[in-house]
Amino acid sequence: MRPFKGVRGARGAAPSRSADGIVDRAIAGGYVAPASRTPEAQAPSRTLIFIPTYNEGSNVYRMCGDVLKLGLDADLVFMDDASPDGTGELLDELARTRPRVKVIHRPSRLGIGSAHLDGIRYAYRQGYARLVTLDCDFT
Repeated sequence: MRPFKGVRGARGAAPSRSADGIVDRAIAGGYVAPASRTPEAQAPSRTLIFIPTYNEGSNVYRMCGDVLKLGLDADLVFMDDASPDGTGELLDELARTRPRVKVIHRPSRLGIGSAHLDGIRYAYRQGYARLVTLDCDFT
């Protein structure tokens, strides 16, 4: 069975590369913050929790901690839109010490809608069976 069976992109097409290629580059070796190389980090879980960010530096530590302490069998991916407040760097720090956390950096503020589309494409291409999206401001 294909992951996200029935999920379709615009005009009924299966999700494909993003307009700017961000997710494709991330998957093909673009800039994804390094995660720990433990066996746990090597085998993806079947659930992805996806959180887009822009200027969420004051929230990322708490959000990451709150989600991880739930003990879910899920990977956590943050997608940052080049936040000027340093959110991306804080996320890189979190990803270096937490094997289930990854960060995808986008080159500019591209918007939450395209971030969600890129997150769906990422989950689909990485073979996740379930996708959960959250806002980093706890709304």
